[in-house]
Amino acid sequence: MLCYFSVSGSLRLSMIMDGKLDKFISEVGGCGMFQVLLSLAVYTIKVVGAWGMLFMSFGSYNPGWTCMDLKVNDTVTALSEPPYLNSTTLGILGPNSSVSTYNMSMSEQEKCQEAQSCQDVRFDPDSATIVSEWYLICDRSWLAPITISIQMVGVTIGSFIAGQLAERFGRKLSMYLWVVLGVVSNVVALFSPNWEVYTAVRFVIGMSVGGNLSTCQVYALEFVTAKWRVFLTGLPTWNVGSISFGICVFLLKDWRDAHVATAVLGAFAFLSVFWVPESLRWLVVQGKVKETKKVANMFCRVNGRSEPDPHLTAFTNCEGQQDDKKVAIRQLFRSDLRKKTIVCSAIYFFMAIMYYSIGFGIKALYGDFYINFILYTVFPLPLAPLAPVLGHKLGRRWGSTVLMFSCGLVSSSVIVVFFTTSGQVQGYVITGLALATSALLDYAWSILTAFIAELFPTPVRLLSFGFIFSAARFGSILSPFLIPRDFSILYISYLVMGILAIINCCLILSMPETKDLGLEDTLHARSQLEVEMTQGDITKPTRENSPLS
Repeated sequence: MLCYFSVSGSLRLSMIMDGKLDKFISEVGGCGMFQVLLSLAVYTIKVVGAWGMLFMSFGSYNPGWTCMDLKVNDTVTALSEPPYLNSTTLGILGPNSSVSTYNMSMSEQEKCQEAQSCQDVRFDPDSATIVSEWYLICDRSWLAPITISIQMVGVTIGSFIAGQLAERFGRKLSMYLWVVLGVVSNVVALFSPNWEVYTAVRFVIGMSVGGNLSTCQVYALEFVTAKWRVFLTGLPTWNVGSISFGICVFLLKDWRDAHVATAVLGAFAFLSVFWVPESLRWLVVQGKVKETKKVANMFCRVNGRSEPDPHLTAFTNCEGQQDDKKVAIRQLFRSDLRKKTIVCSAIYFFMAIMYYSIGFGIKALYGDFYINFILYTVFPLPLAPLAPVLGHKLGRRWGSTVLMFSCGLVSSSVIVVFFTTSGQVQGYVITGLALATSALLDYAWSILTAFIAELFPTPVRLLSFGFIFSAARFGSILSPFLIPRDFSILYISYLVMGILAIINCCLILSMPETKDLGLEDTLHARSQLEVEMTQGDITKPTRENSPLS
């Protein structure tokens, strides 16, 4: 909680916000066994969200197809879409078959025109995706990115709704509601009779993913002290989800089996509902005294502390006013929150365009799709310490800015490589730079998650995160269309990313630093603070857990 010193004649201590919540968390363990177990449960749900989000990176993959009708000198001409093919992709007729591949210089339109009269199209039997299931090639190839965008519309709506549900009915109910929706919709997807039905189901899955990620990423942060927030957001949980999903699709290579695996993982993550408590901060602001004491006692017990002093858990002074309990979107645009809401939404919007252009564009990179997908998930792991170290040492603003600026430099390097190299060297280097760009974005996002959680008070924290996350989803809706189908103009995508990275650096630096500051728990405290600051009474905030003297 924030405490402020004000001067009026003689030294006057003005407690704008009650400090008991932060003091209690610090006393019983800023990051003890309770927080470890809670984070494990909550971030398992985040892994489920990662699987749902990345599913279409595999689902929209074209495994390669062959027209069995076209014969040239008694041989079959194989036609396929990916810009780089290997023997596995074109080995549909078996290793001893006589197959001549298409001319790599042929445009996609020419390839499809040559196969227009084909009556027998066969896909690589080693992989089954929605492309091979519903023949999303040539004049139907645009349906695959449309499926991704419709899923992202669902993610956007889910993010928006999740914030309001979490503030009105509690973090726990909202989070597990989305887990259940995800499990059910993944099972329903198995029985999709056509592309249209499947796309509608992906929309619902998208809603579950948006709601999931909007809630679980902030949940654990409300139970730890300031120095641990950036550590938690810096944990490579998204990468664990990406890696495990990459291994899953590499082993299964079938979209239906992948849906089953996702549903099973979601059901496993749901089991933690019987242990995970409601957010202590939300209960206090809502004035739920009995539930608050129950969670506080559980907090102490799991952390190996004796039952707390009743005075320490007397949080009645922390209860919010009416506007803290009945929040609405309009409160994000109050005079004290408007700039933060707009700037953070813009940052997330631009980051989503960059991040998901790479994620959904893995199939456009040089090399084998499955190997590239696994590299995409593993690549960020060596950089895992960056987020907590930079976020703690440099602060939230400069830590995320350094990572964002590095991202801009790396993505811009793709342009140089594109025009100065060729062949396999060009392909492999560009793939490496693309993966490095994605990794830097990943950890910039980690610091920004803690940053946003600290910028907004408890009554609107999940609401603001859901709203800002919705802005990111608008970026992800556009991202599939930033991916060129022609490798010869791939550099344009990375030029755009470099520009967006620089814009984001400027936006991040326009925000106030929150390093070491406690979380605010009421809206009216912020309003009172602004009045005193305007009158010149407030000098500076004390750091979290600093003595009041």
